[in-house]
Amino acid sequence: MAKKHDCVVLSCDSLSVYKHIDIASAKPTLLERQGVKHFGLDVVKPNQKFDLFDFVKCYKKAKKFATKNKQNLAIVGGSGFYLKALTTGISVLPKPDKTTKQKIKASMLDTQECHRFLSSLDPGYMKKISANDHYRIEKAITIYHTT
Repeated sequence: MAKKHDCVVLSCDSLSVYKHIDIASAKPTLLERQGVKHFGLDVVKPNQKFDLFDFVKCYKKAKKFATKNKQNLAIVGGSGFYLKALTTGISVLPKPDKTTKQKIKASMLDTQECHRFLSSLDPGYMKKISANDHYRIEKAITIYHTT
């Protein structure tokens, strides 16, 4: 399809960005990629972080390449999170500085206490989050410290 419609391809598959993770992802083989420029594949090593901000950088590179070469951009694969972020946007939080990161890390030693604290600030939202949901509690604490 990409060849037929003169497309550059951007993968939205969150596992395909990792080098050497070919079987667990929906990453096309090298043979399948021949003749079509792909973005969002083999971007980082498995021990490196890749987040939405990194995906947006991949999107911008793909868009710039497609525009420069007068090609279409096909955005494919994935769960839809990255695509939804591109099309509808998300709330972008400032990245915490080193001191704030240390505060967050220290406070996350007791997620139960963090949950109680956050519940006092926003009881409605915190009712939806388990006191054991480390990821969402850390996100909420980060929002508290950075906004």
